[in-house]
Amino acid sequence: MNWIIRMRGLAAFALMVVAFLGNESIASGQLNLIGDGWHTWRAPAVEQAADLCCFRWTGAVARKRTCDLDRSRGNYDAIDGYSNYSGEVQIYALMQSGIPKKVTVLSPQCSVSTDTKINDHGLLDQDVSISWLRQYIKPHSRISSDVLHAISAHGGDSSLKVLVAVVESNNDDSLRAEAIFWLVQSDSDAAFEYIGRLLTGT
Repeated sequence: MNWIIRMRGLAAFALMVVAFLGNESIASGQLNLIGDGWHTWRAPAVEQAADLCCFRWTGAVARKRTCDLDRSRGNYDAIDGYSNYSGEVQIYALMQSGIPKKVTVLSPQCSVSTDTKINDHGLLDQDVSISWLRQYIKPHSRISSDVLHAISAHGGDSSLKVLVAVVESNNDDSLRAEAIFWLVQSDSDAAFEYIGRLLTGT
């Protein structure tokens, strides 16, 4: 009888471990952000991504501070270099009536504040994250620059492909310039090879 109780206990423990690990597994499929307010998720970052956080300057010294998502707009500074590289990027999107009004990219370890609840979608596959973001790269859009930044911070090949597609499009010169800027900022060997081909016409 005792072995039955022990087996049941082990089975229950195993289910708890599986459930815990499942929370950190990379979700695939589509990203559907339902409901107004802030939504956030993590995705694999470009190799050796800088620590993107908010900082307060005291003389020549920068100290981290909490990022106020409601009152700040856009993206933040990379100050600490690679010291806190986590391998992931944290995306925040403020949704109103099914449309993003703000998109912010930070490092997962950065502290944030907001007046409303943040809906956390956990860790996503980078292609799922990029696929959701890329649909909001549009001419004359207020968030296109922030979306391009967010895409450039993702690891894998998809981020490079999206930025190159924007550069090679004829839709909007300002978007093309933004895409080139973020290609350079990504510090990727593939990105620099592509820009080299652009400059030489090869």
